[in-house]
Amino acid sequence: MSEAEAVAYQVLASAGQHAREEPSPELLLRQEAHCCEEAGDWQGAEAAYRKGLESALATDQAMQQYKAYSDLAGLFHLVGNEAVALEQARSATEAARRAEIPVLRAMALQQQAGCALRLHRIPEALAALDEALRSMESESMFGVLRGRCLVLRAECALKSGDTHGAERDLEAARQHLEPQAAMVIAAGVHSALARWWSVKARILAEQGDWSGAARAWTEAVAGRRHVAALPQVEQPYATNALAETLWAFGQALCSAGCPTEAAEPLAESRAIRERIGLPPLR
Repeated sequence: MSEAEAVAYQVLASAGQHAREEPSPELLLRQEAHCCEEAGDWQGAEAAYRKGLESALATDQAMQQYKAYSDLAGLFHLVGNEAVALEQARSATEAARRAEIPVLRAMALQQQAGCALRLHRIPEALAALDEALRSMESESMFGVLRGRCLVLRAECALKSGDTHGAERDLEAARQHLEPQAAMVIAAGVHSALARWWSVKARILAEQGDWSGAARAWTEAVAGRRHVAALPQVEQPYATNALAETLWAFGQALCSAGCPTEAAEPLAESRAIRERIGLPPLR
C-alpha cells in the first residue's frame, strides 16, 4: 500500500505539472472558480462555472456538461441553496447518461441522491442510488463508489425509521471502504468513511447508546479533519464538510443533554464557516 501511495503522489504531481504547462480553457475557468471560492467570492465562482457550462453546451460535450453541472451543484450546496443544488445535480445526471460512461453516471446519481437526501426527498434519493448501484459492474474499481452509495442508502433508511436496513447497508459499505483506508491520500475513501461514522453515530443514538454515539462522532470528525488536510482536495469544500460534521456532533451532544460538551465542536464549526466566508449553520 505504501508503494501504491507513492505512485499516486507521483501521478498527482505529474498531472498538476501538465495542467500548469498546457491548461485547457475549461481548466482555466475551473481554476478561476476555485480562486473565487477560496476568496469567498461565490458569485464569481458561479459565473466561471456557468461560462464553462456554456462552452460545453455550445460544443455538445456531455462529459464537460456533467462536470459543469456537478460543480454548480456543489457550489450551491456550499452556500446553502439546496433546492438549486438538486436542480443542477439532476442536470448533471442527464448529461452523464448522455456520455454513456457507467462510472460517470453512477457518480452523478450519487451526487443527486445526496442533494435529494438533504431536502428529505427520500424516494428520489433511493431511486437514484438504486440506479447507481445497478449501473456499476462487479469489478473492484467500483468498490469505493459502491460503498459511498451504500452509506447514503443507509442514511435514507435511517431517516425512514428503518434502523435494521441502515445497519445492513453500513456493514456492506464497510466491506467496500475499509480495505482502501490504508491509503492515506485516498480522499474519497476517507470522506466516505467519515460519513459512515456519522450515520453509525445516529444509529447508536437511536438505540440509546450515547457513549458509543459520541465515539462514532469523534471518528467522523477525525476523518473529516484528515481529508481537509490533504493537499489535493478542493477547498473550501472539505473544510466545510468538517464544519458540518462538527455542527452535527454538537447538536447530537445537545440532544443527549450535554450542552457543555457541545460548546467546543459548535464553536469550532462556527469559526471554520466564518473563516471561509459562510454564515454559521442553523
